[in-house]
Amino acid sequence: MKTNYYYSLVAVLFFMAFTKANAQENCQDWYWGINYTFLQPLDNLQENGFGRTHGMSMEGLYNLSDGLKDEVHIGLRLNTLLGEAERDDITLAIPENATAISRVFNSMFELKGVARWILAPNRKFSPYVEGHLGGRFVFGHETLRSAPFDRQFDLESNFYASTSAAFVYGLGAGALIQIAPNVDIDLSVNYDRGTRHQFIDMNSYQLEDNVISYDLTRSTIDDLTIHIGFRFLIDTCADKTSIEREKKPKTSPSTRSKRTSPQRKKTRKTVKS
Repeated sequence: MKTNYYYSLVAVLFFMAFTKANAQENCQDWYWGINYTFLQPLDNLQENGFGRTHGMSMEGLYNLSDGLKDEVHIGLRLNTLLGEAERDDITLAIPENATAISRVFNSMFELKGVARWILAPNRKFSPYVEGHLGGRFVFGHETLRSAPFDRQFDLESNFYASTSAAFVYGLGAGALIQIAPNVDIDLSVNYDRGTRHQFIDMNSYQLEDNVISYDLTRSTIDDLTIHIGFRFLIDTCADKTSIEREKKPKTSPSTRSKRTSPQRKKTRKTVKS
């Protein structure tokens, strides 16, 4: 789980550097955001044991309509989520009556294209609606470890159970609450639909001959996601203007033309002898 967040942090820093460099070059408005994300599976997805997931998301959006009454932003969003189930009451046959802890994970990565329509973008409270589509990648992973209080044996094993990909699309609504000139609180709810994908059924725990196993199942995507975070404006147009002014050559004092005041002609007086 920590590894997923490290990768996400690296991606955030890379995206910030890219958008800032692009904004400085083209003098345009870019927005980037980082959010806590919670996913609630619905209907068949929940019944098949996908489980609730949570994690973080980041997005970068470009303003297509700067200066208009309403704004349209387009960009990309990356979600990194993790679902986890744990059983700590497992009794093994070998060693006899040894206890172990089993954990199963469904790690999920999503990359989506996003189009957002913002109403009243220059106010303190700006509602918006959006649509998105992209890909979802799910990785199933199991671990079995000896219980911390059981010193009879030392066990740690990992199993990579499944990998699958699916197409996902959906709609969402949210609001931006301005807390600083270039910073907003971003709150949104999205509904996702998509094609079938494979994952671990977290409710299908089985123990046989000291081997713990879970079933793999397939289901169509059907869930709600809640995003809570911050959005930041990257606007370097004013900085670029000031830089250009500083680079403008100044006329040196030595090259300026000097104006001299007219001098009166001196008249020579002649004295007659």
